[in-house]
Amino acid sequence: MPETNWVKPEENISQAFEHDMHTLPEETNILFIGGLHRSGTSMIHRIIRQHPRISGFIGTGVPEDEGQHLQSIIPTAGKAGGPGRFCFNPKAAMDESHPLCDEQNAARLLSQWLKHWDGSKQILVEKSPPNLIRTRFLQGLFPKAHFLIIIRHPVAVAYATHKFIGKRSPGIRHLIRHSLEGYRIFARDYLHLHQVVVIRYEDFVRRPDDTLKPVYKSLGIEPVECREPIHGDVNRSYLDQWAHDNRPIRRLFPWKKPLVEADGRHKMDLLGYRVDDESVSASPPDLAALASLPD
Repeated sequence: MPETNWVKPEENISQAFEHDMHTLPEETNILFIGGLHRSGTSMIHRIIRQHPRISGFIGTGVPEDEGQHLQSIIPTAGKAGGPGRFCFNPKAAMDESHPLCDEQNAARLLSQWLKHWDGSKQILVEKSPPNLIRTRFLQGLFPKAHFLIIIRHPVAVAYATHKFIGKRSPGIRHLIRHSLEGYRIFARDYLHLHQVVVIRYEDFVRRPDDTLKPVYKSLGIEPVECREPIHGDVNRSYLDQWAHDNRPIRRLFPWKKPLVEADGRHKMDLLGYRVDDESVSASPPDLAALASLPD
C-alpha cells in the first residue's frame, strides 16, 4: 500500500554529478508534485523548495518553473489541450507500459533537469500539473520516486481555470467534469504507487505546517515552518459565484440538466467535498471507491 498522510543553470550542478549526468546517488531522491492547474501546486512547490535539503526549479524563465517545460521527452499539458482539457485527452495519461518509459529516457530526463537542480541536495523536486495522471509513468522511470498530489474542490478549480483561460474556456460544466476525470485517473493509479502523499489544498491553506509534515516525513527529512503568507479563504468567492450562476438555471429551467449531475456529486462526495458549499470532510478521500467507478 502506498504511504500517504491519510495513513497513507549548468554551473549549479554539484561535483557529485559532474562525471555522470544520468544517474542519481543512492541517497538522492526525486519528489514529483502534481495536481490540476489552479489547485495550489505552484505555491506548495515554492514552499517545499525552500527546505535546506531540497532543490526545486527556480528562476528558469519557464511558466511557474515547471519541469514539463525544461525537458524534451514527455509531452507537455499544452500538447494535450492545456488547462481544463488535458485530462480528457487519452494520450495524456501515461503509465509504466508507455513506450517512452525506459532507462534511456530516464537518463535523458535527468540530464536535462539536472541543469536546473542543485545536485548536492538530498531531495530534487519537479512540479507539473500533468504529473497528476502520469504517476505510474514517472515511477516506472524513477522507481524510488516520491509523489505529492494536491486536490482541490472541483468547483473552485473550474472557476479559477475559467478565469485563467479567459475566452478560450470550454465552460464551467466541462471544467468540473475535467477535474473529476483527472482525480478519477489518479485514483486508479494510486494503489500502484510506492510512496505517495495526498493532501487537500483546503487543508493546506488552513494548517500549512501540519498538512506538510507527512510530506517531509515520507522524504525522511525534518519539517520546516512555512514562511510564505497564505490566505485561508480560498474557495468562498468561487463557490459564491457558483451559487449565483446555478440557482437561476434550476429555478427557471428545471428541465435542464444541472451543471453537476448525480454521478459528479457522488465523485465529489468521495473526495470529501459538497457541491454547494465550501465545507471539507474530516475523513480522507475515498480513492479506492473513486477508482472503482465505471468510466
